[in-house]
Amino acid sequence: MSTTSTNTPRRAVRILYIHGYGAKANSITGNEIQRKLGDKAVVFMPGFSNDLFLFENMVQNIQKAKNLVLENNIDLVIGASMGGFTAMQVPGVKKVLMNPAMVPSDIFRQEILEKISEVDFEKYRQLENREISAEEKTLTYALFATDDELFSYKERFEKLYDPAKSFSMVGKHMISPRNIREALLPLLSKIFHI
Repeated sequence: MSTTSTNTPRRAVRILYIHGYGAKANSITGNEIQRKLGDKAVVFMPGFSNDLFLFENMVQNIQKAKNLVLENNIDLVIGASMGGFTAMQVPGVKKVLMNPAMVPSDIFRQEILEKISEVDFEKYRQLENREISAEEKTLTYALFATDDELFSYKERFEKLYDPAKSFSMVGKHMISPRNIREALLPLLSKIFHI
């Protein structure tokens, strides 16, 4: 176990992993993150609703994430794809967004997700365009695949957040073990020195 300079054991980093659309609790990506970090981290991998054509389900996902962060003393939230959008709404905790779906309304328009009512569509638009606080800009990092076949919001992230916290990773939209090994782990080492 790692120790600090005073030789007291370092507490494992507590991570909440929020899966993307179509995935579920204990996802392959979440388990791979836990496997790679070993006893340096504890990764919480709950399930979140995939019925996101109903905005109320997104609101419930966000509230669930906020509650999990508070109840479990979470140090870091990692969100992939639509889970990245959920993670963006959780204040006061460090975040790593992986191929985040920063503009779900675009994704609904492309019909990647199920059809959505005009009312729910507008609610997503409002949430997408909320003002991001200075604190959130300092707490949020992002990894973007170089060949994402679904979407990339790297430019948007760099306009809204700190561009120095935007990084590229080789690959497509689905997070691979290589992405975790070559992009995520070095970033976590930089953030948490693990």
